[in-house]
Amino acid sequence: MSEKRTAILILGMHRSGTSALTRVLNLCGVDLGSRLMPPAEGNNELGFWEHVEAVNIHERALTQLGRNWSDARRMPSDWLESPAAAAAAESIAALVRDEFAHSPLWAVKDPRACRFVPLWKKALDAVGIEVKLLFVLRHPGEVSASLARRDGMSEAESELLLLNHFFEAAQASAGRVRCAVTYQSLLDDWRGCMQRIARELDIELPALQSGAAQIEQFLDRGARNHHHADDDAALGKSLNGRAYLLARDSSDAAEFWSGVGELSEIWDLYQHDLLPYVDALLDMLAIRDVLERQARAPAIAEWQDQDRTLQPLTRLQFRMISGLQEGMGKLGQASADLGAMVRIGNESALGESSRIAGTVAAMQAGLAELHQQVLDQAGGSAELRAAAHAQQQLLGEVLVQADTLRRHMDDIALRSHAQWGEFARRSDERLVQLGQQADDSALASERIAVQLAGLEQRLAAAAERDNMRWSQRLRRLLSGK
Repeated sequence: MSEKRTAILILGMHRSGTSALTRVLNLCGVDLGSRLMPPAEGNNELGFWEHVEAVNIHERALTQLGRNWSDARRMPSDWLESPAAAAAAESIAALVRDEFAHSPLWAVKDPRACRFVPLWKKALDAVGIEVKLLFVLRHPGEVSASLARRDGMSEAESELLLLNHFFEAAQASAGRVRCAVTYQSLLDDWRGCMQRIARELDIELPALQSGAAQIEQFLDRGARNHHHADDDAALGKSLNGRAYLLARDSSDAAEFWSGVGELSEIWDLYQHDLLPYVDALLDMLAIRDVLERQARAPAIAEWQDQDRTLQPLTRLQFRMISGLQEGMGKLGQASADLGAMVRIGNESALGESSRIAGTVAAMQAGLAELHQQVLDQAGGSAELRAAAHAQQQLLGEVLVQADTLRRHMDDIALRSHAQWGEFARRSDERLVQLGQQADDSALASERIAVQLAGLEQRLAAAAERDNMRWSQRLRRLLSGK
């Protein structure tokens, strides 16, 4: 067993069973610290088992980085070098010093930690603590159902958030000691689950046997609100489902992480090709959320004084966002249509690219008109006009991305057209060659036919001469001459 001071970073999406697993580890002898979040009625009645300061560290960092716990956008590209990350690293060092200075084996659990794995690695490496990572996966349908019940989150949002939480953490933890289990395996056989964790993380759980009675009492299976039967065919159609199936079926860590490596290649393509546009649309939704909160809850008298002006302004801004989302949807459909045409070599792909260009132009014109209405509605308010201009600039950036996608599709179409033309040219040349060969074969056949006819005539003449000689010999024999 390892003799270094060890920290276990327990990672999993919200509502994935991380709380239950963390408590079982705690009852097996893993230190969680002294300042834990209290249970919450209707949420986690049996406890979150999260250290208050760890959650605060994550929340402060997310806020400073312009994110929140339910934000499915990617983290800013340079976030690890930001002042927010530096402050968070100092807070982690203080947490370790104050709570775990004398603990040989301790753990931190918070779903937000999935977004901060690089930060925890950096901070714990700096103080000489070996960090090991424990992933908890749950049926994606159960996660979505639980988040919908607790937070009103749509299935699409929870699926995207789950993708980010798992694959960001998986890629950031590569090369470290890590293990993955499912929530179901904990409920079905908690002893086997703990033994696997101990074996794959190379740790010793000192109270595995002595804590058994408390663990049995704690794991109240009746408290589970959402249970989905595993439909392997359906699960196999999504990255989240395939990751869950890997965790469920893998015999050891090596098999699991090998499979995750293959899924990560798909995730990388998704990040490169689609996430920039997803991020842009989520930016628009973030603006909408702020405006909705402002419209619902005017907090000060000055806001109430401006309420008559802001309500129609808000409606116009909603129309701008809705128009952008609708246009991006049409653009995505047109791009998909173009991709299908390119794959079959259809020469009308160039015309389809023109349709995409028309969609972008229509989006620009419509949003420009709405923007002017926003400015008219803002009147003489410099603050409102500045906000409208800032929003228009943000919308413009998204449209630039859309136009970039259109140009990319145009390039693909041009290449496809050129390749199709080259293929046709080569085909024509080949047909000419085959035609010439056919003509040559016909002439050769005629020559062979003439030769065969001549040979046949010679054979007939020879046969006739032979017959005459045999006839003469026969007459001589009969006459006795």
